[in-house]
Amino acid sequence: MKNTRISYQKTFPLESFSNERIGIEFDVEDNASIEEAFDIAKQMVNQEHQKNNEERQKQKEQSSATQIGKNETPIESFKRQVDQCKSLTELNGWDLFVSGKGKEEYKKYLETAKLKYK
Repeated sequence: MKNTRISYQKTFPLESFSNERIGIEFDVEDNASIEEAFDIAKQMVNQEHQKNNEERQKQKEQSSATQIGKNETPIESFKRQVDQCKSLTELNGWDLFVSGKGKEEYKKYLETAKLKYK
């Protein structure tokens, strides 16, 4: 019997109508079982998908942690973002935002935040 090369691929559905296609290809020796080789290939492909899925989940959790919380009001969101600023230059970037009509509470908070850099 001759050396045999097997190939196994599987397409996994992901969120947002996208897919992930994972495949593996390797040689099987004369005395090895083709069925066992396919089982190993399937197992390896599924493990790779699981690993990728865990990485995607971590990235999703990290990005959602930086987004506004569901119960956060607009002023709370503004305050949180202003508090994250690390320089007067960054804070000055908020001037245009607070210049709008009805933003007095925002203006006061921004001015107070700027005091620690003056």
